[in-house]
Amino acid sequence: MTLNERMNELIAENERLKAERLEILTKFGELNRDKLRLDLLDEVNAGFNKENGTLYGWVVHWNHNRISLHDSDPMKKSVRQAIDDFAVKVSKAGK
Repeated sequence: MTLNERMNELIAENERLKAERLEILTKFGELNRDKLRLDLLDEVNAGFNKENGTLYGWVVHWNHNRISLHDSDPMKKSVRQAIDDFAVKVSKAGK
């Protein structure tokens, strides 16, 4: 392999790595925004609970024609736990 061929190979590899890095950073940004959204819901729920002297958490309600997220569940689940519980129910219903 000539020096020129090796340089071209390295340039191509560098471009591939830059594209891969950008893809990873983009995905991280999306995940971080999702985290911030969920954190906000839990923070607002905690504020309502403190203001009203309640201990409500999150639950996903699901029936034949709608899915909704409610912050009035007495089990005091975080929004993530409520979504995870819903995912388990959906998985079991699909079997």
